[in-house]
Amino acid sequence: MAQQRIPTWRRPPKPVRPLSCHRKEKANPFRFLGQFPEAMEALDQAEAEHGRLRFPGLGLVAVQYVRAWILVEQERLDEAEESANAAALGAMHFADEERHRACRNLLGIIAFDRQRYADELRIESQP
Repeated sequence: MAQQRIPTWRRPPKPVRPLSCHRKEKANPFRFLGQFPEAMEALDQAEAEHGRLRFPGLGLVAVQYVRAWILVEQERLDEAEESANAAALGAMHFADEERHRACRNLLGIIAFDRQRYADELRIESQP
């Protein structure tokens, strides 16, 4: 019995990861190598591509989180706090508890770096 072939036009499409995911993943090695301008450029491209998506979703949250870490490493704490807050809000919106916790931890690190210990305790004690 010959195997029946499914016409190409009837096959379900292969899942495609948006290019923005690749850009975000490209930023992390640059971050670990200390090449912050290149990392920020990759994140800018990823953020722009997420902005063109119908539902940017958790990918944009991840971009904001990685951006916040890079800004912390550059000691640009005001910008880092803004990005980490945006990521935490997005993670909470999408009910991603693990990522929300990671963002809250990063906010605690930022408060510690600023020697705002009371704020750090408040951040860490909130759910």
